[in-house]
Amino acid sequence: MSRLTLLTACALATIVSIPAFAENEPVGETSEPLSVGPSHPPPSSRDRCKQGYVWREATKRDHVCVTPSTRDQTAEDNRLAGSRRSRNGGPFGPDTCRQGFVWREAFPNDHVCVSPATRDNARHDNDDARNKVAR
Repeated sequence: MSRLTLLTACALATIVSIPAFAENEPVGETSEPLSVGPSHPPPSSRDRCKQGYVWREATKRDHVCVTPSTRDQTAEDNRLAGSRRSRNGGPFGPDTCRQGFVWREAFPNDHVCVSPATRDNARHDNDDARNKVAR
């Protein structure tokens, strides 16, 4: 196998392993999107956070404004996602959470397993998103 063929195969394997929701994930439950376009676009007046808030970044396009500690928790939840899934699958296949964890649901198809309190906080942050955007 040539080096070019091997590199192409590795690149394709990497692309195929990207989660389905990474393509076009919505951001929160608001009447208008807080973010569009490529990941980390320059802030527009529609997705700049008020002072004291930062983007949650459940994914690179997640521009729901939250406290810095919530963003840190979100990054930690993403890091631990694999360890919180049931090793044997379950009713939701490989996305089944271990006992004590639920899907975060920060956006549709967000199947990162978190504590129920963290899911409740993500819902609250989505509901309150409009109030944390700089005008």
